[in-house]
Amino acid sequence: MLVRLSELGLVDWQVLGESPAPLAEVALAGWGEGAFVVLSAIALFATANTVLIVLISTSRVVYGVSKEEYNSFPSVFARVHSNRKTPYVAVLLVAAVTIPFALVGDLGFVAGLANLALLAVFIIVNLSLLKLRYAGEPRDSGYRAPLNIGYFSITALVGLVSSLGLITFYLFQVLL
Repeated sequence: MLVRLSELGLVDWQVLGESPAPLAEVALAGWGEGAFVVLSAIALFATANTVLIVLISTSRVVYGVSKEEYNSFPSVFARVHSNRKTPYVAVLLVAAVTIPFALVGDLGFVAGLANLALLAVFIIVNLSLLKLRYAGEPRDSGYRAPLNIGYFSITALVGLVSSLGLITFYLFQVLL
């Protein structure tokens, strides 16, 4: 909200409404012609940092769920390099899955796929929460999710429905 209010202090709202890059318009008004170079550099480093964090965290998640006690993925992905102490097989899997997307060349397409994948993860998490509420023995973990009706989690249902709705909306936008 504060960013939007600051934008309106520099650039007229009608100009921002018609601009394909409103933040760039604000930077141009505030910093002049050099703003695009600065914003491009910031965006490049921020994107690279985000991608690196996602790749590292994804390989660690694959490693974690591949351990024997979880048995969710094949145990080969839980192997750790003897010298570096890193889950190298999980890193190789994530790299093998990621590299084809890097070679696509269409950033908008890849971003759309990333959004779909993230929404799919949200769907799986919310479905898992709903299933875990009814499977097995109830546990007292000390954590209480808000808005429950008995064992049924309203917040998980809202998360599930909103994720499904966003996927449907996105697919209609792409297909039409």
